[in-house]
Amino acid sequence: MVLQQFKNWMLPIAMITGGLFYPFFSQLAPVIPYLIFCMLLVPYCKISLTRIRIKPLHLFLILIQIIGGLGIYTALSFYDPLVAQGIFICVLAPTATSAAKSRNSPGKRPTRLKPSRPLPGSKTPRRRFSQLRVLARLL
Repeated sequence: MVLQQFKNWMLPIAMITGGLFYPFFSQLAPVIPYLIFCMLLVPYCKISLTRIRIKPLHLFLILIQIIGGLGIYTALSFYDPLVAQGIFICVLAPTATSAAKSRNSPGKRPTRLKPSRPLPGSKTPRRRFSQLRVLARLL
């Protein structure tokens, strides 16, 4: 219970701490890329490499993300290169950090989707379940 309340307040506490101690943290600017690397690496350490299956959809989504980020960077770099770099990182970083979160724990079997009500356009329960299987494969 206390841990959950602490987690709920963590973001505002971090924002206030960053604002109050900005002069100190600004001196750590050369180290910040390494800190970001560690923030991205630690969640990925929990993922079993044997369970990772790269499919064409993953490559397509990465391609869209990179092309979109470069397009935004190119469009805004004429206005202000610093703003363009910041927005480029905002396009790339959230996906990298959220990719490490998984619905299932590494030791558990994947959960199955169970339909609670008929999907629009489905006529039989068998067809409805096969549609859910297709959706689950895409995820």
